[in-house]
Amino acid sequence: MPLSRWGRALIVLPLGLGGWFLGVLFAWSLAPSWSIAGPLVVVPGAGLLIGLGAYLATQGIRGRVTGAAVAGALAGAWLLSLAGSGLVVPVLGILGAALGANLVLALHARRSPPAADRVAA
Repeated sequence: MPLSRWGRALIVLPLGLGGWFLGVLFAWSLAPSWSIAGPLVVVPGAGLLIGLGAYLATQGIRGRVTGAAVAGALAGAWLLSLAGSGLVVPVLGILGAALGANLVLALHARRSPPAADRVAA
């Protein structure tokens, strides 16, 4: 059963928080001088998990779209996390990652023909 657009948009919230928490754990253990609300902590974890989660929640696409969804999530998380300061950075990073990944997936779905139109030769 394919997820609705709202379901795909809301499923990224726990993934983004989980990615940020993983980034915080890595930052505390490897680089304690980094801020837990900085883009260097927020962007990698939230971007990777949200990109993969949005890709896996979308039905009917395979191939190189995984890398594009992750790249869109990382770019969106980076751009929006630079727009805030303090504890607003993780919120904006998660929102940006969700927007970036879903934008890439929506553009790919719009560009590729539906599965019913493709005929096996």
